Amino acid sequence: MELDPGFEIPLPSQRYDFTCGGFRSACLQAPACGGRCGCILLAPAALAHPWDSNPQPLLEGPRTPGGYFVGASPFYSDPASPLAWDPGRRTLWYFGYGWLQRAYWTPFGFWNDYPGLAVQPNPAAGLLIDPDVHFLYCVSGSGIPYCVQTSGTYPATQLGTDPVERLLAVDPLRHSLFAYDANAHGVRRYTYETPAKGGWTSSLIASGLGDPGDAGVFDIANSVLYATYQTADPSLPRDPLGQTINDPSGVGLLAPWPLVATSVSGSGGPASVVLDETGVPQRPAVRLADHRVFYARRDDFDSLHFYQPAGKHTIETSRTINGCSGVDTYVDNENYPITAPQYPASWGDWSGDVDAVLTSVYR
Repeated sequence: MELDPGFEIPLPSQRYDFTCGGFRSACLQAPACGGRCGCILLAPAALAHPWDSNPQPLLEGPRTPGGYFVGASPFYSDPASPLAWDPGRRTLWYFGYGWLQRAYWTPFGFWNDYPGLAVQPNPAAGLLIDPDVHFLYCVSGSGIPYCVQTSGTYPATQLGTDPVERLLAVDPLRHSLFAYDANAHGVRRYTYETPAKGGWTSSLIASGLGDPGDAGVFDIANSVLYATYQTADPSLPRDPLGQTINDPSGVGLLAPWPLVATSVSGSGGPASVVLDETGVPQRPAVRLADHRVFYARRDDFDSLHFYQPAGKHTIETSRTINGCSGVDTYVDNENYPITAPQYPASWGDWSGDVDAVLTSVYR
């Protein structure tokens, strides 16, 4: 899921249809929105949910003066496609029909094309964007990471020779990329240097970690990478506030999926610390205001957990937030009505289609 907090609407006195990097949606709130809407881009599960309106499919095609589309067609992505949103260029990168595509905003709506990269990325390894320098990170079918400059002829630069399995996170402040090195069972950091300094450099910053369950999240201020891994070496230090999670099968069928914090500050402490066992492959979330990390656990069906690192005005804590299902969720809350988007009849029945219609959310 991607968030664009300030999507500009050119003329809020009319109705406009948007496609947010693979999707297009209709903004029905102008002029009340004041010409600025926040747009949530969700992974292609075929539906997305507006904060104050019903989900709408994202379309490609020219807009009429009244704001409606003639002969417009929906954007499609592969069901397992990752999304990478470049807010500065209003471009969404995604996979459709097995190929990397981009959908980009113009004054007349969203359009998409196939950039035709020299390397064909592996969707399972993910896509990441460094928004300040507009670098797109991807991994080739052979596991080699690449940095694509998203302008001109889209030159792709190989970042190293060590194969990686998944992209984890980007540090946009230091222009670093973090990826999982399956051969070393750890995290590899790629750092951008000017050509005069030798270009890209890489180093292994953590080891003793199993396969990652999803992408991670990076706390820019504290220089800490948070991610879940299938296993963690018993020799890694464990936070005393963390817990273990039981395997009800009794024969090791369910992995512990520990949440691991990997520091890249070079402070001299341990590189990786197991914060908790979650039992669920997931991408955690970090709140930068207080560096609090949120995650779920397999043995809690209606709770959310968070880890609060020690800070200048906070002590290290680990707590549970109860009541995170049922009527307390946005799905069931009457303030967030969720209904199926209204696809035109000419598109046919998409309920069982292997492709996903990309949609967006407006605030």
